[in-house]
Amino acid sequence: RRPDIPNYLGDARYWYDELESRGWSVGYEPRAGAIGASIYGNHVVYIEQVVGNQVYLSERNYDYQGSYRERWADVSDFRYIY
Repeated sequence: RRPDIPNYLGDARYWYDELESRGWSVGYEPRAGAIGASIYGNHVVYIEQVVGNQVYLSERNYDYQGSYRERWADVSDFRYIY
């Protein structure tokens, strides 16, 4: 969904810091179209929409089976890559 994100960033837990070090805009304010980097571990998601303190996101491979799903989560669960 974000072809502008470089390949070979390593584990998802490093994406935020790696892209920040490369000069990408990052922060704690969610935006539709941003990448959400989980503050709890090794996972990134795509932010579909923001409503109040909730983000609606899509994600793949959350279960290590290649599955796809969409769900609501709290804004504070992620740091954001723009």
